[in-house]
This record gives sequence, C-alpha cells and structure tokens, in this order.
Amino acid sequence: MFIKNACAATIPVKLPDDPLSRYDTLGSVLGVVMNFTFYIALAVALAFGIISGIKLASSQGDKLALQTARKSLMWSIIGFIVVIGFRSIIEVILGLLGSSGTVPTTIPGF
Repeated sequence: MFIKNACAATIPVKLPDDPLSRYDTLGSVLGVVMNFTFYIALAVALAFGIISGIKLASSQGDKLALQTARKSLMWSIIGFIVVIGFRSIIEVILGLLGSSGTVPTTIPGF
C-alpha cells in the first residue's frame, strides 16, 4: 500500500526553456555568426603576430629573414587593427540604429 502511494505521487518539474528560442530571428543568428567570425579573426591576427615575433627574434642578423619578419609583423598588426575597427564600426552603427545592446554574445548550448 505504501509503495502505491509513493509511486503515484507527482513531483512538479520545471523544464528549461528551449535553448534555441533566443535565436529565432535573422539578426540574432547573424550576431552569433559575426561574433564567432570576429573572435576567429582576432585569434588568427594574434597568432600571426606571435609567429612573426618569433621569426623576428630568430632571424640572427640575416637581412632577408629580418625584412620578411618585419613585413609579416606589420601585416599582422594591420590585420588586428582592421578586425577591431570593423567591430567598432558595427557597434557604432548598432548604437545609431537604436539597438538595445550589442549583438548576442552567446552561442547556443546543445
């Protein structure tokens, strides 16, 4: 008799909201894609900067290697500035258009 009552008891369970409900508009999906692209481009620019610095340090007085490493470092710095500049321009445009905040910064968890 006790077992029937224990098994028949209902426990209210609150299910979580649909994790994809935040991404039901094109703008929110593009925001996630834009953030993903931004962070990948930022990581690539920093990686090329580090690699160029290593090449610069290990050129050992070789004029051609030194010149190549300096050019590579210059272009990685330019790439970093361009990536940050594009992100800043997008944030300014979103602010002028009256966006309630920045683009969504979270990627949905599955």
